[in-house]
Amino acid sequence: MRIDFCKGTEADVKAIGGLYREAITFMAANGLDQWQTGYPNEEDALSDVKNGFSRILKEDGKAIATCAILPYEPDYERIDGAWKGTSYLAIHRVAVLSACKGKGYAGRLFSEAEKEGRAQGVSALRVDTHKDNKPMRSALEKSGFRYRGIIYLQWDGAPRVAYEKRL
Repeated sequence: MRIDFCKGTEADVKAIGGLYREAITFMAANGLDQWQTGYPNEEDALSDVKNGFSRILKEDGKAIATCAILPYEPDYERIDGAWKGTSYLAIHRVAVLSACKGKGYAGRLFSEAEKEGRAQGVSALRVDTHKDNKPMRSALEKSGFRYRGIIYLQWDGAPRVAYEKRL
């Protein structure tokens, strides 16, 4: 079994969209209202690919997990709490194939993002999630992220719990 971490390409957009759909279904089945508005979708995946933000884990060539790594997140300008790092990469749109959940692949995404952050010389990784998204919060904490406070999404004002990992 070979696992590769790479930038997503246009050829990966449908697979990334499938990972998003599985995550949306999982969240709905577990009573989470996160990602229940049609976001994220294949258009978001394509935008991430075109902007160079898309990352994908592949097992023997098959997409098993994805995320977007951004150099800046405007929603992180205001926090009820405090960030510790001064420069950062933001991780968004984390999704893991249902059959691969609980096997450490989210942690692998975070580990690879950490490598990118170190290579770019940033002082932290930042991420946010719904307060009730226990699987994501657990994966973040297992990967060394620390709770920093609450941020508010600019497009709808929804609160999200914010995490950071110092590099």
